[in-house]
Amino acid sequence: MRRSIFMALLVALGCQSDPTIVNPATFERPGDVALVCYDQTARDYVALSTCAGDDERYSLTALVTQTASGEIGAIDLGESRTIDADIRVPGYTFVRVGEVPSGLVVPADEPAVTYVANFGSRNVQWIETARFRPDVDTSP
Repeated sequence: MRRSIFMALLVALGCQSDPTIVNPATFERPGDVALVCYDQTARDYVALSTCAGDDERYSLTALVTQTASGEIGAIDLGESRTIDADIRVPGYTFVRVGEVPSGLVVPADEPAVTYVANFGSRNVQWIETARFRPDVDTSP
């Protein structure tokens, strides 16, 4: 009898608990910003000048350095939403780049690569721009 009361109490408490809510990523000391044009149909980044028209197929993506966490976050400006860089990890993730990223460049005509200058680690590195958006088609 005592065991069944205990089990009923556990079930009642389990049904009463609040679900865990995952909050969207927040920016930690955002710094430099670079814009990239995303082709939603081809699922690829294209020349920045392509986004100059009114074609809804293209949208701007902003890449933003996170100086406190050593990451770069991406924002889809067309949909006003933060982009999760790795959908396999619960919650929102950004791309780790190094200590205190302070500079960010994406070539306007060749956006396949993003260059990042890190003040803390005193280096410049390049990252495939496709890493900032998991739905980019990286097949050859």
